[in-house]
Amino acid sequence: GEVSDWENIDNIVNASGVGTELYAVQDNRRLYTLIKGTDLNTNNIYYIDSDNDSNTGYNIEGLWSNAGIDYIVESGKLYQLTGSNVTTDKNLIGDVYTYYTSTAVEMYLNLDQIGKSQPGNMKIACIGKNSIDIPAITESMASISKTIVREALSDTFYPDEYYGVLNNPYMGCAPWAMNPKEVDLGSDYPQTHKLVYAGISWRELEPAKGNFDWDGIEDKYQFDLWEGLGCKINLRIVMDTPSTVDHLDIPDWLYEEINQQGTHYDSSIGKGFSPDYSNNDMISEHQRMIQALADRYKNDPRIAFIQLGSLGHWGEWHCWPYSAADSGPTGTFPTIGVSDQYVQHYIDAFGTSKKLTMRRGYGLAKDNQFGFFNDMFGDLPSLQSNGWGWLWQIQNGYTDDLGNEHPAIPDFWQYGPSGGEFANGDSLRYLTDDTIIGTLDQARVSHTTWLGPCCPAKYSVGIYEQRNIDALVKTIGYRYVIESVTHNKSVDATEILPVTINLNNKGIAPFYSDWKLQLSLADSQGNIVTSVNSKEDIRTLLPGRTTINTEMKIHGNVRSGSYTLCVSIIDPDTGNPGIDLAIDGRRSDGRYALDQVEVNGIHSKTQAQNQNQVTGQDITYYNQAVGIAKELGITMGTEKNCFNPKAPVTRQDAMVLIAKALKAAGKHTYKQ
Repeated sequence: GEVSDWENIDNIVNASGVGTELYAVQDNRRLYTLIKGTDLNTNNIYYIDSDNDSNTGYNIEGLWSNAGIDYIVESGKLYQLTGSNVTTDKNLIGDVYTYYTSTAVEMYLNLDQIGKSQPGNMKIACIGKNSIDIPAITESMASISKTIVREALSDTFYPDEYYGVLNNPYMGCAPWAMNPKEVDLGSDYPQTHKLVYAGISWRELEPAKGNFDWDGIEDKYQFDLWEGLGCKINLRIVMDTPSTVDHLDIPDWLYEEINQQGTHYDSSIGKGFSPDYSNNDMISEHQRMIQALADRYKNDPRIAFIQLGSLGHWGEWHCWPYSAADSGPTGTFPTIGVSDQYVQHYIDAFGTSKKLTMRRGYGLAKDNQFGFFNDMFGDLPSLQSNGWGWLWQIQNGYTDDLGNEHPAIPDFWQYGPSGGEFANGDSLRYLTDDTIIGTLDQARVSHTTWLGPCCPAKYSVGIYEQRNIDALVKTIGYRYVIESVTHNKSVDATEILPVTINLNNKGIAPFYSDWKLQLSLADSQGNIVTSVNSKEDIRTLLPGRTTINTEMKIHGNVRSGSYTLCVSIIDPDTGNPGIDLAIDGRRSDGRYALDQVEVNGIHSKTQAQNQNQVTGQDITYYNQAVGIAKELGITMGTEKNCFNPKAPVTRQDAMVLIAKALKAAGKHTYKQ
C-alpha cells in the first residue's frame, strides 16, 4: 500500500490521454503491479502472458494483438484460462493481494501461482475501472523484464502469504444477534463474521424490579447459537429506541419511580420516550442494573465488547432533533456532571474485564482507555467535518452543545477498538464501485476494527459488490503476516532455540486482548511434543512491521529427530489456537507449520559419553537411561562418577528423583 515503495521502478506503459500508468516488476517470489491515476476503484482486470509466448494461451477477441493470455486477475482472484479461443473457461487458482486508493491500486501474486518457479520475461495488460485500457487494446501487451534481487538470509524461512479473507475474532462484521428481517432465527449470516450485536433494552432485561430475565435475553439474542458458531457478542444497553409506535424502552416500574419524567416524542426519527437522565432515582437504578449486568457477563467469554449505550436515542449519546425546527424536541441530553455518573457505573462494574467503548470522546473515556464507535460510518461529513465530525472531535477535542470541554484522544485506537455501523441503514450504499474507495479511506483514518449491526453480513455471497465487501473485510482490524522466521536448523535437547519472527500487521488496528504467541514442535505424525508461549504482548503489534525476538526451551523428553516448527496465537478461554494468520501452512488444529528443526536428543548425546558410569552386571541395559538422567540433572550418581542401580532407595530420594524428572519434562510440580 506504500506507493513510495515504487520510487525507483519505471512504469512500463501509459494509458494514452487519461494519465493512468501501469508499473510491474518481479522478485524471486512474486509479480508486483501498480496502477497510478485518479479516481481509481476496485474494478480492474489484469491479463497475464506468463510464458511470454503469444502462440500459447488465448487471444481474446478485441484485445491486444500479441496476447497469448494464460491468466487473468479479476475481483481480487486469479484464474487460469483453459479451453479454446472460442470457449475460454476460467479455473480459479486463488486470491491475490490488493490494496486500493483513489490514486493507486497495488496487486501482487506469487510466481508459483502462475506456474513459474523463478522470475522471467512475461507480458501484462489491464483494464482499469472497466474502461481504461493499459496499454491501448490496439497496441501490444506490455513486457515485464525487470527483477528486484532479494538475497535470502541464512537459516531463514519465508512463509507464503495468504491473500484471502480471514474470519478472525473480535473484528469484522457484527450483524444483529437477533433480527428476523435480515436472517431466519437459528441461522447464520451468508458473509463471514465472528461478531454479532445485541442492543438490549432495559425494559426486556428487567421487566420487574430486581427480576432480571437472563434466560429470556440469552434465548432472544441466540447466545447458544453464536457460541456454537464461534461468534462473540457486542452488547449495548438502550433506554430509548425510536420506532413507528409510541412505547417505552425502560420498564414500567422505573417509569413510575421517576414519576414519568421525560419526553414523549413523535418526530422525524420516530416515536418513543426519552427519560429524564438527571433524575436521581434513574441514576441510582441504572447503577444497580449495570452492576447486575457486569456480575453476569464481565467474565463471560461469549461477550466481546461492552458498548456504553444507556444515554440518548439508540444509546448513541444524543437527543437529536433538538428543536421544533427539526421536528422536535425529542428529549434533553444531560450535563457532563450527570453523564459522567453513567459512565462511571460501567467503569466501576466492569473494571478492565471487558473493553468498554462509547460514542463520544469524554475525559473518563480517555482516562480509562475506552474504544469508540461511530454509528454514522460511511457518511464523510459526519466523520471529519471541522468542529462536529465524530473523528474530528475525538482527535482534536471539542466543546459540546452544553458548553462542556472534551479532550483530544487521537491515539485511542492503539488501546481501544474503533467500531461503528454504516449510516442510513444501508451498507451497500457505501460499497459500490463509486463509494468503496471513500469507505476504505474512512476505515483507515479511523483504524476501524468492527462494523455493525448495519453491515454487509446479510448479503448473499457472490453479489456484484462482493469484491468491495472483501476489500473492506481484508482492510479493517488486524491481519498478521509472518514474513520471515530465523533460527538455527538444529538444537540440542535441554537447550534454548532462539527464534526471530518478522511480522507485518497489514491491518489497520491491533488486537486488544492479551492472547499469547506460541511456538511448538510437531513430530513426523503431526503430534505436538513441546510448546512455549512467547513473552511478546501481541496488543502492541500496531499496523506495520515488528521484529519479535523470542526463544523456545527444548525439554529433555524430546527425542532425536526432525520436527516441524509451528506458530500460533492461543485463545486463553480454550487453550487452543484462536487467530488465523495471513500465511499458508495452516494445520487442522489452527497452528501454522513453518520449517524443520533437527533436535539432538539426550539419548544420542549420552550414548558415547557414559560407557563406564554403571556398576553391576547388566551394563548395556542401564547405560543409556542413566546417561540421560545425568544429562538432565535428575541424578548425579554415587561417588566417583558411578551409579548403582541395584542399591536400595528411600522414599524421600525416590520423590526427589521423580520431582526432578517431572521438571526436566516441563511438567508442573507443586509444594504442599
